[in-house]
Amino acid sequence: MSLPLIEALPGLRMYDARPLCPSTHPTVDVGRKRYIVIHESVTDPAADPVAIIKAISAYHQQYGGMGYNAIVDREGNLFYVGDWNTSRAGAAQVPWANEQSYHVCLLGRFDDAPPPLAQRIGARLICAHLDHALGRRLVVVPHCVWNVDLADPRSQWNTGCPGATWPRWLGDVMPTSAL
Repeated sequence: MSLPLIEALPGLRMYDARPLCPSTHPTVDVGRKRYIVIHESVTDPAADPVAIIKAISAYHQQYGGMGYNAIVDREGNLFYVGDWNTSRAGAAQVPWANEQSYHVCLLGRFDDAPPPLAQRIGARLICAHLDHALGRRLVVVPHCVWNVDLADPRSQWNTGCPGATWPRWLGDVMPTSAL
């Protein structure tokens, strides 16, 4: 991998893909962050992860830049794509949701089969390190559940993200250790 490894969170090394993902997202107080939203990329699992990250970033430019903070490929490689202290517009279509959430995207499509174990473990590492760095437990939710404006229950956005199999594997990405 040609990207540099950095310590993106205390004790967690990730490939630094932020230079591939220009952003104009505003800075927000990390104390407001309460959730980790899990997404799927709906991309070919055999494709080069760096090429996928570039394509997602290009598409997300219409929203001000990459909509995710981190991406996990099928082998469990972790990519830091958006600063932790920013609001990631484009990841959820509910305005207040992005200010209160971190967004982790798993590369692939998970309607027929769950993500590979290595990928689920990678996502769990990110979730656990965010909990540890903040000193509190964040709520891990799938995009399809989070993508509802709770102030207006009629405004549910139609998405299947992170795939139809999420009820079978979402628990695998939730941290289990005590803070």
